[in-house]
Amino acid sequence: MREWEAAFRTTRKPGAPLDAVYIVAERAEELVVVSQFRPATGMHVIEFPAGLVDAGEDPAAAALRELREETGHEGAVTRVGPATFSDPGCLEARQAFVSVDVDASKPPRPALEDGEFIEVTTLPLNGLSTALESAAKARGALVDGALHAYALGLQRG
Repeated sequence: MREWEAAFRTTRKPGAPLDAVYIVAERAEELVVVSQFRPATGMHVIEFPAGLVDAGEDPAAAALRELREETGHEGAVTRVGPATFSDPGCLEARQAFVSVDVDASKPPRPALEDGEFIEVTTLPLNGLSTALESAAKARGALVDGALHAYALGLQRG
């Protein structure tokens, strides 16, 4: 008989399709990324801006809210992807990737919640994989797997 271990999110409301959104925020030829300490890794992680979807909230609205809170940027949603799993081997949490064109004409004004310590930066889309590796090395940080896969996809074309 097989035994399984898994982690289950307890905050998703019944019938809600998602727990979180990952925000693919492009500004001109750059990608907006964040770096924050993640206790599970014991390190800072460079990742997409992201956040939980509130009860009854549309994924596009959640993405714009989280982008504004974490980075101070505003923009327009261009695509909401399907629900995906980031680690289906042990987690049932679902998220969607939401693409946003960032409005470069507005200065960013982050509105972090208490206890959030997030560094915001932009990296070039052209050569993103190399830029991520350099940024991670310079900061002694890790790169989130979803962001790394995105960078590799851009590299391959």
